[in-house]
Amino acid sequence: MNPFLAVLKGEEPERIPVWFMRQAGRYLPEYQKIRSGRSIQEMCSDPNLINEVTRQPVNLLGVDAAIIFSDIMVPLEAMGFDITFREGIGPVVSNSIKEKPDMGGISSFDEKNLRYPIRESIRKFRENNPGIPLIGFTGGPVTLLSYATKGSADRDLEITKNVMYTRQDTYHEALDMISEMVVEYARLQVSAGVDAIQIFDSWAGSLSPYIFEKYVERALQGVIDELKGSGIPLIYFGTGLSGLIDQIAKLNFDVLSMDWRMRLSKVRAATRGKFILQGNLDPRVAATPNYLQETKNILEDIGEDPAYIFNLGHGVIPITPPENLRSIVNYVHAYR
Repeated sequence: MNPFLAVLKGEEPERIPVWFMRQAGRYLPEYQKIRSGRSIQEMCSDPNLINEVTRQPVNLLGVDAAIIFSDIMVPLEAMGFDITFREGIGPVVSNSIKEKPDMGGISSFDEKNLRYPIRESIRKFRENNPGIPLIGFTGGPVTLLSYATKGSADRDLEITKNVMYTRQDTYHEALDMISEMVVEYARLQVSAGVDAIQIFDSWAGSLSPYIFEKYVERALQGVIDELKGSGIPLIYFGTGLSGLIDQIAKLNFDVLSMDWRMRLSKVRAATRGKFILQGNLDPRVAATPNYLQETKNILEDIGEDPAYIFNLGHGVIPITPPENLRSIVNYVHAYR
């Protein structure tokens, strides 16, 4: 059995599985060749291109799973948010919540309003690559809300926190609508054939434990409860989660994907072995000559634990030499 799937099923894999967040991206010359002259919207609109770039890291690096090529902002458009992707800036929402008196013009998620062919792309990948595990994904509720609130990346959640406290009715209405969208968008991908769903809650770690419990936990656990009914394994990722580890331990997903700020052995102890662990090489270290030493440190720390998937602590950065990642895959595969 593929080692990624074996770990998700609670079985001992023949080797430690490896994949990388943002493994299909600008660090790969092969990706750059396809991307040249095309916008991210064009890339996300063509199932053939999506399939090619989704498969590239499996062929070029030897990773044990693919993740469908898309962007976490894609489903927000189907709710009525006006989104553009600007080079060097990222996604920009022109009708952001901070600029609106209420949620007028924003509606519940409807797949008919989704202009990107995510269902078709997943089905196409499944048909063409039946032996490769495929991960679907969605943004986490508060992370997506932060983009919709500020209109761009709100990494410290400064604008989002302001809306939490000064416009609580709007905040809760928006969070509930986005949480429902997260569930429906994930279900869409499950029905199309993905093997797991990763929730990218990239900025949740910017919240204090008190704010997380009061303003986020209920909605996030609601999303998890809804998706657990589908029987699909759920991976939860965020940066800065070490400060929320007690709160995270109460949630009921399957895999906890950590950044590099906490040893995985400490995470395992703090969560009492509740989760499969994923991570947690610093992506900036992965781009340096010290990448194998840090990989070794992580593997020695995790020990013989079979409930483990090697990954980075965030996405691959563009300056990363592809040969570094190939070497990491080979090293991890040969470690046990």
